[in-house]
Order: sequence, then structure tokens, then C-alpha cells
Amino acid sequence: MRAVPVKPPVTRLRTVANPADPRYRRTRAQICDATRRLLEVTDVQRLTFGQVAAAADVNRSTVHQHYGSRHELVADALATDLAGLADALDRCPFDRSGGVPAELVEMFAAVEDQAAVLDRLSGTDRGLVGARLTELLADRLADRFAAGVRPAGFDDVPPVEHARYLAAGLVQLLLLPPSGASRPTPTQRATRAWRLIAPVSSAVR
Repeated sequence: MRAVPVKPPVTRLRTVANPADPRYRRTRAQICDATRRLLEVTDVQRLTFGQVAAAADVNRSTVHQHYGSRHELVADALATDLAGLADALDRCPFDRSGGVPAELVEMFAAVEDQAAVLDRLSGTDRGLVGARLTELLADRLADRFAAGVRPAGFDDVPPVEHARYLAAGLVQLLLLPPSGASRPTPTQRATRAWRLIAPVSSAVR
């Protein structure tokens, strides 16, 4: 009997998207926008790539091309939405005494606006969002600290180390889940944070 030739398996190459491509960025932003809308009405644990694809008007395979897991998708969508915190931090006058900077209150108010979604996050999702924000805020702070704009009394601490330490602590306070029956206002939370950020001589007592 004559042997039947066996065809070699076909290797399907996955298209590698170029993050620098404007179309890639637009699609990614579209997916993030859809995710944020869904998170307002959908429990984060029940969110599926199929739902996101339908809401973003893209193929499910497109969502998978951009994100490897739901955790990664949720973290990117929320961190992108909270990226404006860095702009407020850029304007925060660390050397000012006599009160809590309005920019710090603005940051806590922005997080409070997202409380309905953030409060439902799992520990994994909250941790990933926090890591993204910490990296963003640390980079912004490092630039300011290197230029000499930072709380007084830390000249012996390298600017990058100081920036990373402060960013990590601030993000922990920003994303801290509520505890107890009463929920502190953004001003109250900002006041507590300012006590930890500002030098003792200028912090609110």
C-alpha cells in the first residue's frame, strides 16, 4: 500500500501590534472606555472579554490581542482613567504651609468619584491598579524632586528614592478601602495624607 503523504502542520503566526501605531492606540482607548462603562453596571468579577468586545464594537480577538487577562484589562482601564491624578500632583505646592493644598484634596475627590467601581475591586485588581498609579506618580515626583521642588527636610534622601516612597504611600491612601460605618470626606483624607507628606513645621496640626 502506498503511503499517503502527511502535510506538515500549519503554523499560524499571531500578528504583533505596534503600540506606536495611532490605530493601535485608538483601539486600546476604545477598549478601555468600554471597560469603564461596563464596570459602572457590571460586577468586576463577572466582566468578560465578550462583553467588552461588544461594548467597544471590536472583535473579541482584538481584545485578547491587547490584553492577556481580565485583571490586566481592568487595571489599565482604571489606571488610565485616574491618570489625571498626576496632573494634580504636578501642581501640588509641597513647600506651602498653613493648610492642606487644594490639589491634594482634588486627588482624593477624583478617587471618590470612582468609589462605586473601586470599592468592588478584588485584591488582585486593586493591587494592579495601585502598581500602575505608583509608577506614574513616582515618575512625576522624581522629576520635581530632582529639580528641588519637594518637602523640606529630605535633602539627604536621593530624589528617586523619596519619590518612590511618597508615591507608594500616597497611592495606598488613595485606594484604601473604606472601613467602618462612616466614610471620610476627600478633605479629611487629604488632611491625613498631608500630615504624612509635609514637614512637621508646615503640616496642619
